[in-house]
Amino acid sequence: MAKRVLEGTGSKSARGAAARLSATAHRVPQLATVSGNFQNASKTLTQGVDLELRGRMRLAEAGNLTGTLTWTHTDKYERTDAQGNKLSYAGTQGPIVLSAGAGTPKDRASFSLTWDRGPFAVTGVVNYIASIRLVDHKGEQAADNGDGTVTDTTNGLIYANNGDLNCAVFDTAGNPYGGCKLPSFTTFDLFGKWNPTKNWEINASIQNLFDKKAPFDAYLVLTYGINYNQTWHQSGAVGRFFTLGAKYTF
Repeated sequence: MAKRVLEGTGSKSARGAAARLSATAHRVPQLATVSGNFQNASKTLTQGVDLELRGRMRLAEAGNLTGTLTWTHTDKYERTDAQGNKLSYAGTQGPIVLSAGAGTPKDRASFSLTWDRGPFAVTGVVNYIASIRLVDHKGEQAADNGDGTVTDTTNGLIYANNGDLNCAVFDTAGNPYGGCKLPSFTTFDLFGKWNPTKNWEINASIQNLFDKKAPFDAYLVLTYGINYNQTWHQSGAVGRFFTLGAKYTF
């Protein structure tokens, strides 16, 4: 009924719109491009330790000390694909297909110590990220092109090489960059607060107190155009950071 009305009484513009709509409805969609290939993983195995320890000590008139230690150790991170190939990622920059090169450091730890006395409290925090090997997975080797160059088998990048294939990133002399290791990263944060009255709280912090710089990540710089690991070393890119605030409770 709607079609007959358009054909019999509709304007030229309405009939044209109906014709275009009909043509679009019957057009077969065409695949233009494939930007990424995905396949299901048959199995993922993770194994490790999460530890948290807390302790408190009374210092009589001097106040109290409270310490907290958290530690995460990744012993295994293995993925098996549909063809049965097993890859291990603990301590590497992988899996790049899932983490965009963030990596899986084997150890991460944080230790905080708080002193409080009356309305005052001060907390110091040490944050630690272990070193990461500059490969996608354990045992990864660059492919020798036979002309003095190698190709990173995960990202397809080509480097000069002096014969050592046990890395995925090489310097201009053909050596594994930085011993094929992204250095460990440690920062220190300082927090303080003061409660001058029951309702008021004044707080301040200095994060990355010693202005530790994020280590250069050669694995990411050519692959993603990023020269540091944004997941684990962001505070090193920001640098020393101050905050000051106040809170009133009604």
